[in-house]
Amino acid sequence: MNLQELNNLIHSATKEELQTNLSTWKSQINTILLAGTEADEHYFINHTGRELFRKLYDFDLESEIKDEYDSGFRPQRKSKLNALDITIRVHLDATVSNSISESSGSVSEWRDISGNNFHASTSMASHMPSTNSRTLNGLNVIDFDGADNCLTFSSTDAISFGYTTVFIVYKSDAANKDYILGSGNENPNKSRFYLRSDSSVIGSFDSSQSDKIDFLSESDTNERISMQETVLGTTEGNLGTFLYRDGVFQGSKPDVAYIHELVSTQPNNEDMLKLQLGCREGNSNKHEGYIAEVLFFNNEGEQLTQETRENIEAYLAHKWGLASKLDSAHPYKNSLYKTFNS
Repeated sequence: MNLQELNNLIHSATKEELQTNLSTWKSQINTILLAGTEADEHYFINHTGRELFRKLYDFDLESEIKDEYDSGFRPQRKSKLNALDITIRVHLDATVSNSISESSGSVSEWRDISGNNFHASTSMASHMPSTNSRTLNGLNVIDFDGADNCLTFSSTDAISFGYTTVFIVYKSDAANKDYILGSGNENPNKSRFYLRSDSSVIGSFDSSQSDKIDFLSESDTNERISMQETVLGTTEGNLGTFLYRDGVFQGSKPDVAYIHELVSTQPNNEDMLKLQLGCREGNSNKHEGYIAEVLFFNNEGEQLTQETRENIEAYLAHKWGLASKLDSAHPYKNSLYKTFNS
């Protein structure tokens, strides 16, 4: 049954028929949306979904509607990035071919499509990762060899004051402590910001690494959606690091998050000189595996809400075929619309 046929059934349904068939129709709609095309979703928003939401509202069954809708009862899918009321600071997406500068598959620059020009690049041939060599869910990814491949962001200002939140879709091929994102080195006088395949440290000046959050066995080689959120500032208090993996909270460390510009008020601490992708300066644990998408957010100095975090996780999970990794309680685990998540 297609969306047009379902639309006709919903349009003619009595309240009793709608209640009897609602679960079946929702399941059929969701199956079409997950496997369908942009044209299917367009038809759903303007016809099938709109008719379903209107009938539920008219029959005093509005509690069944879990998503927002406009004045014409058209469903609003919040799990699309362009539907979120939030500013993207950095966005690297391996599916956007014109954002990748390459020669014979070797990537010299992965351009930021947010418009902020925080591109990741290298001029050294041995440091260039590969494109069009691997896929995830049928989509292109950027492959790092674990030996030399490493890209450097155009500026460490990609990390900003306030709440900085980073989402990365990646996979480690080997049982190593790979640096997916990194800066600085182990010198305690250098500010650090990194995501490793087994742990996370953000903005640390602590040589003992007491601010590190261990969240994975180093033997983990699964595809992951990693999200780390940090309160960045120039004074202690209201600071911290919060880490999620595949939508599941992994841990937090309070009062450990500082940022490179702190050098202006803390002269004993050196500036963060580089922010890198697939490696960390001064460390041999380069990333062996691929990176599919990178998102940095700075929500006007405020922490992302749970709803916004879940929306972004939904966008990444369903795009990259990783929805099965989301927790069973995640509101978008089985659907891009909450109404059909059952």
